[in-house]
Amino acid sequence: MAKLMRNVVLAIKEETTSGTDIVPTSLANSILARVSDAQPISAEFADRNNVMAYLGSSGKVAVSNHSEITVEFELAGASAAGTVPGWGPLLKACGYSETIVAVTSVTYKPLSASFKTVSIYYFLDGLRHKMIGCAGSPSFSLSSRGIPMATIKFTGLYSATTDTTLPVDSDYSAFLAPQAVNKVNTTAFTLHGASTPFDTFTIDGGNTVVYQRSSGDRRVPAP
Repeated sequence: MAKLMRNVVLAIKEETTSGTDIVPTSLANSILARVSDAQPISAEFADRNNVMAYLGSSGKVAVSNHSEITVEFELAGASAAGTVPGWGPLLKACGYSETIVAVTSVTYKPLSASFKTVSIYYFLDGLRHKMIGCAGSPSFSLSSRGIPMATIKFTGLYSATTDTTLPVDSDYSAFLAPQAVNKVNTTAFTLHGASTPFDTFTIDGGNTVVYQRSSGDRRVPAP
């Protein structure tokens, strides 16, 4: 039976131990975002290539599998200064630190150690796709004809898909409506000390996130 692609819940939570399922819930960890290019299983195969006394394929053997998903969300602030926005855990899984100053600010910047990963539950109309130990590569886009957006391609460890009822208790209160990129809202924009009007501005985080496996281990290393 075909699945309704709009009947979707996305839940993402920062892991305490990388690669160990932290069990995100729809009530506490739902993410307001667009989802594209979801690949619950991305497999690699090895050819057998045996000689035989007849024509035909020798078949293949699955040698590894992992999961990928692309998440696009609006860059809107939190309800109050010093409050972590709902998308905070996603940036931390891209190699960004999170600095919280109470009632003042929450800021993010690239780091070089102590990387975080997330568990992702992607509920699709009666199915639950689970990704563990996920790390991502982000990009950011600001257009004078749109709203500020961030896009993250996540790679994680594969877990078997299960039949699971679509959750109905998602809480998106941590996600505010975004503001348009325009003269009124974007007056404080600066880059390396320069402030200038722009039509379109994009940044690619450029992370290299590659699934790795060996005889006794599988993991998605830090960006």
